[in-house]
Amino acid sequence: MDYYPKNKYPDAALSAEQIRVREFLLGVKDGRFADRSADILAHYLLGHFWKDDLKKWAVCYIPAATQERTNRRYNELANKVLSKVPVVDGRGWIRVTRDRSASRESAKGDDTTWNLSFDREKIQGKRIFLVDDITTRGMSFVQCARKLKENGAADVVGFFFGKSVYSD
Repeated sequence: MDYYPKNKYPDAALSAEQIRVREFLLGVKDGRFADRSADILAHYLLGHFWKDDLKKWAVCYIPAATQERTNRRYNELANKVLSKVPVVDGRGWIRVTRDRSASRESAKGDDTTWNLSFDREKIQGKRIFLVDDITTRGMSFVQCARKLKENGAADVVGFFFGKSVYSD
């Protein structure tokens, strides 16, 4: 889904559908739409992989700026996905060890994983679906995927609910 950031696109510049999608994606970010987002993720996984193959995969989540925000964003979603899809629960395999600013603008070009720890023992040899709410440039995914591979992950596949749209 295309995400039109509020700081770049006022409501008046968007269609009703674009505003509806933006509000849904903002709801994914703050954990309000766990049912719908779990349905979307489960539908994707069940539509692209054999059910028996899914048992070999773990679902991990790219953390938010703080562990509290990460829990709010993903705990209910993860529980609902696990009730629908036979995957391994990878919550906690990537953890926030130090809170950071929520602003991505200040971290351009920097290591987005500096404040994260990766549980090598659990990651080792696993096939991982790495889930994020919204991707902008893909930096968080690339850096988290690299760290997962460095910690022994066999495969890493990304899933994003939305992609930021920029006019400049």
